[in-house]
Amino acid sequence: EELNKIKDKEFGILLFYATGCKYCEISKPLFEEASKSFPQIGFYAIEFNEGKEYYEKFAEDIEDVTYQEVKNDKGESEFIAVPNLNEDGSPKIVKKYSFPSFYVHHSKASNPENEYGFIGGWDGATQKDLETVLMLIMGLMNEHTSGQTQAS
Repeated sequence: EELNKIKDKEFGILLFYATGCKYCEISKPLFEEASKSFPQIGFYAIEFNEGKEYYEKFAEDIEDVTYQEVKNDKGESEFIAVPNLNEDGSPKIVKKYSFPSFYVHHSKASNPENEYGFIGGWDGATQKDLETVLMLIMGLMNEHTSGQTQAS
């Protein structure tokens, strides 16, 4: 299982992508190229349809809404969010999926409530998005290295 492999590295990036997603088509080759440039970081990719049960853990819970068109005082169309409700009147909650998504792993963040040690996520498909995630990890690695040096 690809997701369990992330536990083998101290730092890693997990990419969730979906087949047929045009932004995923952009980010996947960038991700693969970055993995060659940063061998000290674990790079892992999971296709949504194969890893849906894992992605459920990372998807954001949001209120389910329907957008309705209304006219304002000037007669112009506006759209308002109307919550979809459960039978008891409470807001219906759904999972928000966003592809591609990067998740940053640090082994020291693993605990019973955070089995995989994820410390943050980032939605994006561009080179700049991936560089932002890589800079975050490199900063963490530098902090970790300097912390070990000071402890010695």
